[in-house]
This record gives sequence, C-alpha cells and structure tokens, in this order.
Amino acid sequence: MHITCSRELAMAVKSDHPNTMSSTGGPNTLVAPRLTPSVKEAIRFSAMIENSGQCTALRHAVVAAESDEEVESLFDGAPVVTTPQDSLRAGEFAGIFADSPIEPTPPGYTKVDGLNAHYKVSSDLPEDGVEEYWRKVFVDVTSPSEPLKSGSESANDLAAWLVRNQPISLAVNEDMELGRYLFERTGQVVYTVGTAENPALTCQARPQEGEIFGEFPVRSELQKFTKFPVVVPTPTAAYNAGYSEAYLSDLGSNRGLEDFGLGVLDSSITSPTVKGYCVEILSYLTDAVGPKDGYGARTALWGLQRPPLDGRSTVLRVSSGATFDELAAKLVVFAGTNAAGQVVVSVAGGGAVKDAVEACGVECVVEGEGDYEARVEKGEHYNLVRVGEGDDEGYGVDCFPMVGQFVSLYLGVGHVKSTKGGDEEFKKVFRESDKWLKMKAA
Repeated sequence: MHITCSRELAMAVKSDHPNTMSSTGGPNTLVAPRLTPSVKEAIRFSAMIENSGQCTALRHAVVAAESDEEVESLFDGAPVVTTPQDSLRAGEFAGIFADSPIEPTPPGYTKVDGLNAHYKVSSDLPEDGVEEYWRKVFVDVTSPSEPLKSGSESANDLAAWLVRNQPISLAVNEDMELGRYLFERTGQVVYTVGTAENPALTCQARPQEGEIFGEFPVRSELQKFTKFPVVVPTPTAAYNAGYSEAYLSDLGSNRGLEDFGLGVLDSSITSPTVKGYCVEILSYLTDAVGPKDGYGARTALWGLQRPPLDGRSTVLRVSSGATFDELAAKLVVFAGTNAAGQVVVSVAGGGAVKDAVEACGVECVVEGEGDYEARVEKGEHYNLVRVGEGDDEGYGVDCFPMVGQFVSLYLGVGHVKSTKGGDEEFKKVFRESDKWLKMKAA
C-alpha cells in the first residue's frame, strides 16, 4: 500500500498493514535573514500550496520579524479558491479553499483577520513533534535576535531540531555558506538555496530533472510510519521486489568482498546468499556514489549522502546469540564507505562478531541491555537498528529487498539546488562537501 498523509495517519495505517509505504511531510522549513517582499511571497506560496496538501508545504520559517503585524502581512493578497477548477483557470496554486473547515484557534496561535490561516511568532524553535495541521495553513515563525550564521549556536540548534523532526524540505536564502553548513549537519531530501531576488521555496522539486524527492520520517522511528522511505523517481514495483536466493548464492560463491576493501570479512560470512547480497550492495554503491548533475533550468546536485555530519552515530545493536551473517549486510553499507566512522556496533557479548567488526575498522562496544538502553536514553544517536532479536524484517539475512530500497534505510538521499540556472559557484561549493557518499576503497 502506498499512501500520502500526515505522520499520525501513516503510523495508524502501518500498525495494521506492515507493507505500507508512506509519504509524509513534517515541518518543512524556510530560512531567511529578513522579511523582504519576495521572502514573504515565498513563505506564502510555500505554506498555501494546494491548500497545504503538498508534502513540501511550509510549516516553519526562521526569519527576523519586527512584529506580529509584519508576520500577518505575509498573507496579504492570498486568494480564496472556490474549486480546484477555478484555481486552474486563474493560474493559482497557493490559496485557501473557501470550504476549508474553520476550527477554534489553538493556544498560542493568532488567526489572520478575514482568512482561514494561523501563525505563531517566537524566539524559540517549535517544540519537537509540532502538530502538522495537514491541509491547514499554519506557520510557526522563529524570529532570532540576529540572522543565523554558519557555525553559530543558533545554526547548530536549528540543525539539531531538523534532525529530530525530519522535514522533507529545507530552503535557505541569501547565505550559501549557511546553506552548505545545514546541508552537512542534517538529513533532508530536498534542499534549496535562494537569493534575495529569487528566494527559495520549500515546495520546489522536479524529480524528472534530477531534483530527487522523497519522504523520510525521523530516522530512528522510520519503521513506525513506513516500510521503506519513498523516493521519487523510483519504480513502485521495486518496493515489493527482491532478489532470488539462487542468484545471490551463485554471486556469493563466485565473488568476495576484496574488490571493495572488505576482503577481511569474507571468512566471517558463512552463507553464500548473504555474501552475495553484500556484493550486490557494494556493487550498487560503487556505481551510485558521488554527486550527480541535475538536468533542468535550476542548478542541482543529487545523489547518495552520508548521515548528518553532526557527531551522532547509527547504532547497530546485535543481540546475544546473533550471528555475523545477520549483521553483515547492514554493516557493509557503512564499512565500505566514508560513513564508516558514523556507525557503532553494540554487541551483547564479544566473540566472533566483535572480532569481525573491528577487523574492518568499525567501532564496536560490548554492553549489556541495561547499558545499551542507557545509551539510547541519552539521545546521542541518529539511528537505532536491531540485529538478531527485535529485527522483525530480517533484511539481508531472511529476505533480500532491492538494494536501493535497503540502503535508503540507513543513508541519505536527495538533492540540493540553487534557484539560479548555471550557478557554477553553487556547484563548486556543494560538490566539495564531505557529505556526499564515497567508497572507502576509492
């Protein structure tokens, strides 16, 4: 089942239908130093697109605002649309449907005079898990005392908030250095860098032009909402497809991992099927790594990315009694790439699993369940992955999904673009980013 909806609804559906692929939005965010007329229009367009029904509709803006009245002026001239047909005839994509239900204004919000739209202004970021208000126009404005700058405490706070809340889209205006800084420290799928003359919206993505689009819930909670992240363009059939064990077994019997710098693991993997799947994963990654150029009027780079470069790790928790075969496919995604330093393998006991992990240069810690739970409680992780007991899917040992879907459970995907065409400065700045995935053996 493929659905597009709020995260609350996606979680309810997934709990009863495990084979659900959910497209969910999250608090898509726009950053700008000041509320210029063009930035106001960008916020209004982003917040009202398809009456807030598009997954990239804006929910949050970080911009200095002098008063509530200045924020309310964002909505000046917003059209009220009677029907979708009228909207098409008028060439309007961002308005408010006349029959949009009017509900009591939630505490802390202000209703726009004469319009079914609400806003809130604060010097603080919204609370984690902020209500989406699906198909309703709600804008939380974080008004900092000064514009965000690369490396500043306020930029780090925003980056951490974006990781914890995982919107699809981040738009950064008038500061390419800040745009790259946030790109590297977060895990969005759609990044847009705009200028004063041509500001970035949150709702801009053309997958057919290399502006890869997708929906990722908070990574450590992803399985609550969707079986796999939904990425566009990808073939729908791929989400329910997999490799035959006969194909993988033949591959694993005739080829090892030495070509990928992981030959040290060959003797630790006992199943030729599992080894074949690891070869398939690493072959795919070898072909796919590195930033690719987009094809459209805007300047875009797209491709596989490392998890956020913010010091947090993916923790692979290996239960007591689990074998290295159960860990292998998940491990090689990191061990074979420049994300090797961003994963920690937590084992309940030492032995062969610990020896193999350390042999390929990945950090391994031995800790009981109590110590592991204490680690989780600190919240200093990016993703938590169970291996062995608690791994309900058994990907890479019991079943073998298409490798593109498999690696999307652990790595970043998507694009970053400039609103300008032929923006060579943008390409140089972002192509050099360490966030792009590379093969370790390269």
